[in-house]
Amino acid sequence: MLRRRAFTLIELLVVVAIIAILVALLLPAIQRVRESARQTECSDRLHNLGVALHAYHGDYDTLPPGWIELDGNIPPVNLPENGFGWGAMLLPYIEQKPLYDLIDFTEPLNDGPDRDLRRPGTQNNETLVATVPLVLFRCPSDTGPERHDNYDNFGVTTRQMAISNYVGCYGAFPLADNASNSQPDFGAFHRNSDITFSRLTDGTSNTFLVGERYWTGTCPNGVPEFGDAYWVGTVDNWLMDVLGTTGVNLNSDRAAQFSSYHPGAALFTLGDGQVRRVSENIHSLPGVLPGPAMGLYQKLGCIADGQTVGEF
Repeated sequence: MLRRRAFTLIELLVVVAIIAILVALLLPAIQRVRESARQTECSDRLHNLGVALHAYHGDYDTLPPGWIELDGNIPPVNLPENGFGWGAMLLPYIEQKPLYDLIDFTEPLNDGPDRDLRRPGTQNNETLVATVPLVLFRCPSDTGPERHDNYDNFGVTTRQMAISNYVGCYGAFPLADNASNSQPDFGAFHRNSDITFSRLTDGTSNTFLVGERYWTGTCPNGVPEFGDAYWVGTVDNWLMDVLGTTGVNLNSDRAAQFSSYHPGAALFTLGDGQVRRVSENIHSLPGVLPGPAMGLYQKLGCIADGQTVGEF
């Protein structure tokens, strides 16, 4: 009777090594497939936001304002009552009408900059709404928490708010304190804006409406999550809560930038509703004054600068 030959130790080690090599070869491919699927889903969400923006425009003949500012001047004198952003105004168009009905848009989002001091321990409907996470405003590649601490102008934690990975486009220049500028070289959203599609004279297919945002660092004074965005609006005059600018390079370490979890690029919703993947290597000249010398990336952030936009 023949005895079966067992594997030798060397043969077992060879088999294990082959399996390890195959796994090492397959894992990156699997990760690429998964990331591709996440990018597709992210694109779908941005497309749905574009559809909602067009539906809003159809009802009101304007895009929603970047955010509502009820009164006041630039800090630190007469702090304005900052409020609800463009995302909150889209709620009826993204199957969130019950949430929308909880909001009184004539009231500031945080019921005043010192609400927590005047009425400690209290929360109004608006403050509660701000904590509700919405899938449509999250990039599938962001596996972080649904809410982050919100900080006031002094770096003090004031509340938790549901974050967003998508912000409106302010234009091609650094965000002003109140982002009230409405010159033609600026973007589709700013404070109390009422931009119509007819004002996108550079062409709707050449103008950013919404882009991606992520943040994984701290600002120079050590406040974490300084660059978070929130779908509901802004409460402490951090305009980067709802807006982004092409005035700094894509995927840079600046808090007001557009940035993405997707490697090497970010997704943007254009004025015509299409979603485009924009490489982080796109031609960019931040800080250049309006005119032909602007980079392609800066031109895409402007609604009416009159400059020719090439392929991107």
